[in-house]
Amino acid sequence: MHTIRSVENFRISGIVMSEEMLKSIIYLKISCAKANLELKAIDKRKGEAIIRASEEILKNFEKYKSQFPIDIFQAGSGTSLNMNVNEVIANLAVEIFTSLRSEMFKSFADLNMENKKENFGKKIIHPNDDVNKGQSTNDVMPSAIKISAYLLSENLIRAMKNLEKALSDKGDEFKDILKSGRTHLQDAVPMTLGQEFQAYGRAIEKDIERVNFAKKFLEELAIGGNAIGTGINTPPKFRDLTVEYLNLYLSKKFIPAKNGIEEVQFLTDIANFSSALKMVAIDLNKISNDLRLLNSGPYAGFNEIFLPAVEPGSSIMPGKINPSICEAINQVCFKVFGNDLTITNCCAAGQLELNTHMPVIAYSLIESIKILTNG
Repeated sequence: MHTIRSVENFRISGIVMSEEMLKSIIYLKISCAKANLELKAIDKRKGEAIIRASEEILKNFEKYKSQFPIDIFQAGSGTSLNMNVNEVIANLAVEIFTSLRSEMFKSFADLNMENKKENFGKKIIHPNDDVNKGQSTNDVMPSAIKISAYLLSENLIRAMKNLEKALSDKGDEFKDILKSGRTHLQDAVPMTLGQEFQAYGRAIEKDIERVNFAKKFLEELAIGGNAIGTGINTPPKFRDLTVEYLNLYLSKKFIPAKNGIEEVQFLTDIANFSSALKMVAIDLNKISNDLRLLNSGPYAGFNEIFLPAVEPGSSIMPGKINPSICEAINQVCFKVFGNDLTITNCCAAGQLELNTHMPVIAYSLIESIKILTNG
């Protein structure tokens, strides 16, 4: 019901939430269900059904992804998205729950007798009361954003290390090639092409250090803080157990928030990580510009390096070769700059106990990581 209302309310962009963010929310649902089971805060069969339903969605995400149709421009804390996930899990879990109940009885007569004994409310799995038990959108969303960024950053760092090595290797290859250094686009003092590429490699190496440093702040999670970070209505040890189960499931080392209220209110850790991505984009953009300029020509430009052809450069000038990859990277960098500004403004717009711009923060941050990695 909540999903239907949200689809009707937010017909804005047609862009739905990133798969990585949805999966991170589901990781949290599994971890919370396991914590609730250990604390005996939920019926055993319901808890197991929620876990099995969540794992089924993760395993066959392509089959279920159409059930997550909420536009990224929605109610700001992400309640629509969180409830959408809760409802999808609950609907699937009801089927599993019914199956689990059937397995306990030898005949349909026994099952029908048991059904008559139980209150109707105990036979269903509720999106809020069961799937969302011990949680609020307000602690689920910032936690899921951090988990998504943390997991995606591993591929980004791997790609950056490959780039750093490639640039450094070119630096070694070109160490004996003399060229003119230039300042203000005017000839300056001599240098080697190898020195130019070694400098590029060092720039990327420093970017890796910045991303790794910012990544550390993504490890601290708000989950278990509930509505405003105080942990209201959650059993003792729920916060710690949830993060413990999350780490077991993902083989990571996330930690519970040292101050849950701060973690729900302030999204500065996320803005900090976005800023580190912007620094990567700044350097990639500069390197791309340099390569385009050094490749310019071949007769009326610098023509100091040769970038390999990857596609025809013109529909009317045969043989023309354009620096297509560099131009694509420029555009990636400009998008990252824009996403960072969006994230900065959204993070700065929080008021009192909550930030109400998390869906766009999530989408923009994940997009930046993915396009930088692929670029």
